[in-house]
Amino acid sequence: MWGRRRIQGLMAAAVYDELSAAERQEFERRLAASPALRQEYEELRGLIGRLPASPIQLEYDLLPGIRARLAAGSTDENWIFRIPAWQMMTVCTVCLVGAVLVFGAFSMQDPSFESWTAQSVQNNPDTPVSSALREAAALRAQRDFGTAYQVLQTAVAANPEDPYAGQAQQDLAALHFEQFRRYRDAHNAYNTLRTQYPNVFMASPQNIQRLDLLEEARKVEYASLESLDWARSRRDNGLEAFEEVIGRYPASQVASLAIQDMTRRVLDASHANGEALDRLEAMERLREQCQDPIVVGRLDIEIGRTYWREMDDAEMARGVGSKALECGHPAVVEMAQGFLSQLDAGSTP
Repeated sequence: MWGRRRIQGLMAAAVYDELSAAERQEFERRLAASPALRQEYEELRGLIGRLPASPIQLEYDLLPGIRARLAAGSTDENWIFRIPAWQMMTVCTVCLVGAVLVFGAFSMQDPSFESWTAQSVQNNPDTPVSSALREAAALRAQRDFGTAYQVLQTAVAANPEDPYAGQAQQDLAALHFEQFRRYRDAHNAYNTLRTQYPNVFMASPQNIQRLDLLEEARKVEYASLESLDWARSRRDNGLEAFEEVIGRYPASQVASLAIQDMTRRVLDASHANGEALDRLEAMERLREQCQDPIVVGRLDIEIGRTYWREMDDAEMARGVGSKALECGHPAVVEMAQGFLSQLDAGSTP
């Protein structure tokens, strides 16, 4: 008979595939019988999945963020003693790994966005901020993102009216978004860019897209973007983690990004096998692979839009889009209804 502590110990072993065949069989049986235990196990897997496979480096200070989290947490001085022991052990493991990582650099590039700003700074007239931009570009080439950020931040703070201050502010926002994955700070940085340097902000559609995405993610404390980062970081290269993101945030822009990532993986796999799928065929194959009706419904909408935008086939678009009405999720049904209304009106989706 397994007690609670025994189950938690095996749960920790399971994430590293260290269970015997008999233990694995019994453990899977218990997970299937207990949704709460399954959720607890998936949360642990998600936490462990965030750890890198090998030591890498962080180029920014973790301490301010840790302090902020502690300050925003419980005011009860005894809160730490009520954390379950197995969770505390996991947190300690993460902290230990984090302490090691402080001595290096972290960069997980987002494949759906450009990395860094494309504007050249090599021929800019000499001003305090243009000099900082050149120095930051050199530091970025060395992957020293932390120092690049400090150089730009110092230059903008001291010279907010410099002709290139807007460009530097844009680069600061991009660093938060792309390299550091500090979405609250990225949100603030893009808002600053919009209000203080509107010409620079409006010159790049990417700025507008990112701020819109961050405005949406703010409603869930940026958890949607963090979940997408976790799915992208999974080493198994599977699609299940992306399905979880879409199922949790089905009507969001993050769900659209997750679908793009899933489609790309299906295309990559097909090309590796010598197949010549196009994007629409990859999305249709992806739909066949997904089990969650919410994810299938969301894919129906995206496939319908693709038939309309790229194939100019309103009949197929309507047929596929109508299937999304059957998924049962109110937000996805509402999206499908909006899409079908656009088809009726003949407007661009």
